[in-house]
Amino acid sequence: RMFVEEKPTTLSRWIDALPEDVLRARPWLCLYHAWTHHWVGLREQVEEWLVSAETALAGLPSAPERPGSSATASRMTPVERSSLLGHITAIRAYNMLTSGDLPGVMELAPRALALLSEGEYVRTTLAIALGGAYWGQGNVLAAQDAFETARANALRGGYRYSSVPSACYVGMQQTKRALLHEAYETYSQARELAVAPDGHEVPVAGFPNMK
Repeated sequence: RMFVEEKPTTLSRWIDALPEDVLRARPWLCLYHAWTHHWVGLREQVEEWLVSAETALAGLPSAPERPGSSATASRMTPVERSSLLGHITAIRAYNMLTSGDLPGVMELAPRALALLSEGEYVRTTLAIALGGAYWGQGNVLAAQDAFETARANALRGGYRYSSVPSACYVGMQQTKRALLHEAYETYSQARELAVAPDGHEVPVAGFPNMK
């Protein structure tokens, strides 16, 4: 939720305050640490923490998959393991995009999708990574489709502010295709989505307001 609300710096400070042995023993905390490192600009450390998440997960016994069961700090059900591995793979793909490894993104994206359940928020992140890879390859139509998927996923999950960047990326592809009226409408919708209930624009409004 902290990422949806654009508070990765706050989350990073909280995690940094934990003893390292506690942190490295918990795969989800390692994952969140990797993700905060990406967003605060320490991207060269992301892979280290993703590997730590995988190592911590490998050391946990599986919990039985039964009605009413849930994960604990020391056990995980198969579904929860799959979700965590899907998150790791999706974040790894997104980090590859920012480093320019487009083939890596294309290779990892299908793996992540196979591991993640419908409705998981990180599927939006993965669709953006895939759209960026297609964009880098010059495939405008595929890029637009991926960004539209990201926008739809965010809206379907109730994360309206998170849909704004994806909407703007859609508008960029429409502009490339000389669909200027459509692009204008897309940016206008993005601006509307970036307004809080009190009528003030949230920080992500900077995306559509630059266009």
